[in-house]
Amino acid sequence: MKKQIMTAAIATQMVFAGAAYAGPIEEAQEASKQWIVAFNKGDYQYLGDAYTMESTMISHPFGVYHGRPAATAFWKQLISDGATDLVYIEPKFTELDDKTVVMESRWKMNIGEGHITLEKWVKEADGVWRLELDDFTVEKRY
Repeated sequence: MKKQIMTAAIATQMVFAGAAYAGPIEEAQEASKQWIVAFNKGDYQYLGDAYTMESTMISHPFGVYHGRPAATAFWKQLISDGATDLVYIEPKFTELDDKTVVMESRWKMNIGEGHITLEKWVKEADGVWRLELDDFTVEKRY
């Protein structure tokens, strides 16, 4: 009887421990989800802070933006132009290593739609997941 109780207790701990563990993909998915929430709230500062200081954002057809300040300025302008209601459609996350996850997806919002060729999320020394590379295309504007 004691063995069964002990086994059940260990199994329960493993289930709860497993549920609490978030690997790189789950952590990057959460960072991406929070980025979308911030976008839809119009929080351009959060959006910019989600990029590394040395990041590169390639926005077809708008241009190439280097660094966090440039990314922040881009999102501030887009939000001030009325962009909202962003949704990612079937995002695919791939773990490259324990501190690097890439994602590709289709997206749509109130002013257009397109695809993300590559978002490269990296876990920095402070433990925060940030975008090191963001390459996306606007295919349609409304």
